[in-house]
Amino acid sequence: MGSRTWFGVDDPESFGLEAGEFPDDVVGPVCDVMQARTPALEEAARIDGCSRFQAFWHVVLPLATPGLVITALFSFMTAWSEYIVAAQVMQDERMFTLPLGIKGFQASLSSQWGLYAAASILVSIPVVVVFLIFSRYLVNGLTVGSVKE
Repeated sequence: MGSRTWFGVDDPESFGLEAGEFPDDVVGPVCDVMQARTPALEEAARIDGCSRFQAFWHVVLPLATPGLVITALFSFMTAWSEYIVAAQVMQDERMFTLPLGIKGFQASLSSQWGLYAAASILVSIPVVVVFLIFSRYLVNGLTVGSVKE
């Protein structure tokens, strides 16, 4: 039997990589988005006969969607381009993140700039695609706060 690793890390607990933990750069913005909502709209939905879940699903969630989408987009971009932690923690080359793989094009005496450029474009394509998919939510979010209560 080989050594037990978790995504190429020998001891995930020593780095705080335990299941169920969320980084602060996700929890903070999501809390801010949910606290910035207008309680009057939720109360109006409750008066109109919605249950708490219906009020959340039909009123609160659509208003919070732009903030949740931008938080998800930033989290995806951060995880996708992770270099520093991965360079220090990863030990198995098969588990390297893409930026670490791109670093493999660097040699001791020369660098292969054509491969760097091509790999950088290929690595950025998924981020651009995810942004284009979520951009309609971001544009809709620009008008959410345009009406004064």
